[in-house]
Amino acid sequence: MTIFYILVADSASAGFQKSGTQGYHSFAGDKDSHKHEEEKFAKSLGDILQSEYHGRKFDELIIVAPPRFLGDIRQSLSKDCMSVLAKTINKNLVKQTETEVIAQLV
Repeated sequence: MTIFYILVADSASAGFQKSGTQGYHSFAGDKDSHKHEEEKFAKSLGDILQSEYHGRKFDELIIVAPPRFLGDIRQSLSKDCMSVLAKTINKNLVKQTETEVIAQLV
Protein backbone atom coordinates (compact mmCIF):
# COMPACT_ATOMS: atom_id res chain seq x y z
CA MET A 1 0.00 0.00 0.00
CA THR A 2 1.29 3.45 -0.89
CA ILE A 3 0.32 6.43 1.24
CA PHE A 4 1.30 9.94 0.23
CA TYR A 5 1.83 12.69 2.77
CA ILE A 6 1.62 16.13 1.22
CA LEU A 7 3.08 19.25 2.82
CA VAL A 8 0.92 22.21 1.86
CA ALA A 9 2.46 25.67 2.24
CA ASP A 10 2.54 29.21 0.93
CA SER A 11 4.20 32.39 2.13
CA ALA A 12 1.75 32.83 5.00
CA SER A 13 1.20 29.32 6.32
CA ALA A 14 2.28 25.71 6.33
CA GLY A 15 0.22 22.61 6.85
CA PHE A 16 0.30 18.85 6.77
CA GLN A 17 -2.54 16.88 5.27
CA LYS A 18 -3.19 13.18 5.00
CA SER A 19 -6.31 12.16 3.24
CA GLY A 20 -9.08 11.43 5.73
CA THR A 21 -7.36 12.84 8.80
CA GLN A 22 -7.16 16.07 10.71
CA GLY A 23 -4.74 18.69 9.32
CA TYR A 24 -1.86 20.25 11.21
CA HIS A 25 -1.02 23.88 10.54
CA SER A 26 1.38 26.59 11.64
CA PHE A 27 1.21 30.26 10.71
CA ALA A 28 4.07 32.67 10.10
CA GLY A 29 4.94 35.86 11.95
CA ASP A 30 8.34 37.56 12.26
CA LYS A 31 11.45 35.60 11.23
CA ASP A 32 12.27 34.23 14.70
CA SER A 33 8.73 33.11 15.41
CA HIS A 34 8.41 31.77 11.86
CA LYS A 35 11.52 29.61 12.34
CA HIS A 36 10.24 28.47 15.73
CA GLU A 37 6.90 27.48 14.18
CA GLU A 38 8.68 25.65 11.35
CA GLU A 39 10.67 23.68 13.92
CA LYS A 40 7.51 22.86 15.90
CA PHE A 41 5.79 21.81 12.69
CA ALA A 42 8.74 19.60 11.70
CA LYS A 43 8.63 17.99 15.17
CA SER A 44 4.88 17.33 14.76
CA LEU A 45 5.52 15.85 11.34
CA GLY A 46 8.27 13.63 12.77
CA ASP A 47 5.92 12.45 15.54
CA ILE A 48 3.18 11.65 13.02
CA LEU A 49 5.57 9.74 10.76
CA GLN A 50 6.89 7.78 13.76
CA SER A 51 3.35 6.83 14.74
CA GLU A 52 2.49 5.84 11.17
CA TYR A 53 5.69 3.79 10.94
CA HIS A 54 4.83 1.88 14.12
CA GLY A 55 1.31 1.39 12.76
CA ARG A 56 2.93 -0.28 9.74
CA LYS A 57 1.45 2.33 7.40
CA PHE A 58 4.64 2.44 5.33
CA ASP A 59 7.93 0.61 4.99
CA GLU A 60 9.71 3.19 2.85
CA LEU A 61 9.78 6.96 3.18
CA ILE A 62 10.41 9.64 0.54
CA ILE A 63 10.40 13.28 1.62
CA VAL A 64 10.08 16.21 -0.76
CA ALA A 65 10.52 19.65 0.82
CA PRO A 66 12.25 22.96 0.24
CA PRO A 67 15.93 22.68 1.27
CA ARG A 68 15.62 24.88 4.39
CA PHE A 69 12.67 22.90 5.76
CA LEU A 70 14.07 19.53 4.73
CA GLY A 71 16.85 19.98 7.28
CA ASP A 72 14.28 20.57 10.04
CA ILE A 73 12.36 17.46 8.99
CA ARG A 74 15.51 15.31 8.96
CA GLN A 75 16.35 16.47 12.49
CA SER A 76 12.86 15.55 13.68
CA LEU A 77 12.85 12.00 12.31
CA SER A 78 13.30 9.07 14.66
CA LYS A 79 15.91 6.37 14.06
CA ASP A 80 13.10 4.12 12.82
CA CYS A 81 12.01 6.62 10.18
CA MET A 82 15.59 7.40 9.19
CA SER A 83 16.17 3.67 8.64
CA VAL A 84 13.43 3.57 5.98
CA LEU A 85 14.16 6.98 4.44
CA ALA A 86 14.73 5.94 0.84
CA LYS A 87 15.07 9.37 -0.73
CA THR A 88 14.85 13.08 -0.08
CA ILE A 89 14.18 15.66 -2.76
CA ASN A 90 15.26 19.25 -2.11
CA LYS A 91 12.52 20.96 -4.05
CA ASN A 92 9.67 23.34 -3.35
CA LEU A 93 6.63 21.90 -5.12
CA VAL A 94 4.09 24.06 -3.33
CA LYS A 95 2.63 25.54 -6.50
CA GLN A 96 1.97 22.12 -7.99
CA THR A 97 -1.20 20.14 -7.49
CA GLU A 98 -1.25 16.98 -5.39
CA THR A 99 -1.55 14.96 -8.60
CA GLU A 100 1.51 16.68 -10.11
CA VAL A 101 3.56 16.01 -6.98
CA ILE A 102 2.58 12.35 -6.86
CA ALA A 103 3.40 11.95 -10.57
CA GLN A 104 6.98 13.02 -9.80
CA LEU A 105 7.32 10.36 -7.12
CA VAL A 106 6.02 7.30 -8.95
